[in-house]
Parts: sequence; C-alpha cells; structure tokens
Amino acid sequence: MSDFPADIRHVVPAMPIHPQDESMMLGATVIMTAVTVGLLIYWVLGKERREHGFILPLAIAGGLLSALQEPILDVLVLFWYPTSDSLVAFSAFGRDVPWFVVIGYGWYVGGLPYLVYRMIDNGIQPRSFWKLFVAIMAIDMVGISVPVLMGVCGFYGNQPYDIWGYPFWWAGLDGAHPMLGGLVLYWLVPKLPKPFQPLAVFLTPAILLGAVSGATVWPIALALNTGLSTAMVQLAGAATFVLGTMLVAASVLRLSGVRRNQLSSD
Repeated sequence: MSDFPADIRHVVPAMPIHPQDESMMLGATVIMTAVTVGLLIYWVLGKERREHGFILPLAIAGGLLSALQEPILDVLVLFWYPTSDSLVAFSAFGRDVPWFVVIGYGWYVGGLPYLVYRMIDNGIQPRSFWKLFVAIMAIDMVGISVPVLMGVCGFYGNQPYDIWGYPFWWAGLDGAHPMLGGLVLYWLVPKLPKPFQPLAVFLTPAILLGAVSGATVWPIALALNTGLSTAMVQLAGAATFVLGTMLVAASVLRLSGVRRNQLSSD
C-alpha cells in the first residue's frame, strides 16, 4: 500500500499546454479525410454496395459517433490536444477534440471492423486472424505516431513502452476492438431482421469501443493516475496489452467454432 499516496490529486499529471500549429492540424485533417473518403470510394465503385448495401457507410457513421468517447479515454490514459478555437469538433473533460480525430474514428473504429467482418465472411482462417491482428496494430501505430510526430497531439506522463510517441500497451485496446467489432458484425447482421440491421451496424462500433476500453484500459489508467513506480506502470501496461490479446484469443476460439460448424454442416 505504500505505493499509493495519501492524496491522489498530487500525483495525477496535469495536461501539458502546447500551442497549435494550424498547418499541421490541417494536414492531419486532410490525411484522415483522405483515408475515410477512400473507403467510401471503395464502397461506391466496388461490389460492396451491390452485395452488402449500406453496411460500410453505416459502420463509418458509427465510428464517428464513437469519437464522443475520446475525451474520456484521453483523461484516463493521459493524452493531450492543443487548446484552440479552430479545427475543433467538440470539447469535453478539458480536451478540445480536433476534427482529424473524429474523422479518424470514422475509418478506424467503424471502417476497420467492417473490413474484418468481410474477411471473416470470405472465409479467413483462425490462424490468419492473428496476422490480421498484427496488421491492425501496425496500422494503429502509424495512425497515431504520425499525428504525434506532427505535434498535434500526444501521450504524456510516465508512459511505458513508448515507440515514436506510441506507447505499445495502447495496442491492447486499439488492436482488439476492430477485431471483435468485425466478429460481432459477422455474427449479428445475418441474425437480425432487416429493419433492425442498420441500427445495429451503426451502434456496434461505439458499443465495442466502450466495452473493450472498460475491459482492457483499467490497469494502465490506474497506474498512470496513482503515482506508482515505473516498474509498476510497466507491469500495468503489459497487463492492458495481455487483456486485449486475450479478447482476440477468445474471438479466434469463437471463429474456430464457427468454421467447425460450417464444415460439419457441409
């Protein structure tokens, strides 16, 4: 118990104040918009719209809705944005959340689960599911490291496993929820009556982000906000990553069960 100070208010790091670079903020917004528009072009021009209707744009819209959770996560895991009156989508919990973050949620929290869903639907094998998990973690590292290196956002405090401004424990959350989201869409969409499918697809990204956040982030959030030693913070970061990996492992087991049932029915 000696690791816990008597007054927690004395150990929670204050968010650093950084001036906003308008050109860099605009550049980050353009990058995130280009990725999101690219996904929508893929939907319009490819077979997705004909064969799967409006699932992809609904998932992207659900990803945009999920951005409302961002300031809560920012406070818990110590993430800053510059304070500004321009290019800010909304403010809450002392964070001015920029537009590039909201738009990024559209393609990452909404679009990626759809792509995972389509890969499962196309017959991805459980062992390849792990490769997809690694690929999504790599996408997340690039997607966060680039804005951090641009100076438009960043983690602060005693963050463990930092790689180019990306604390690797974060992959436990951001690698897991697109995987589970894809599996939920695969399981949920065919089972629901068609009138309920759009609402389910729209809400799935936000529900999965909230659920996986609650299941994985609590060890590192507690450690970062209670003034624990560096060793304890590193242990907590590892625990968050392991919890996320366990959720993916559960998804692989579920997917293996689905594949076995398909083979037995054939």
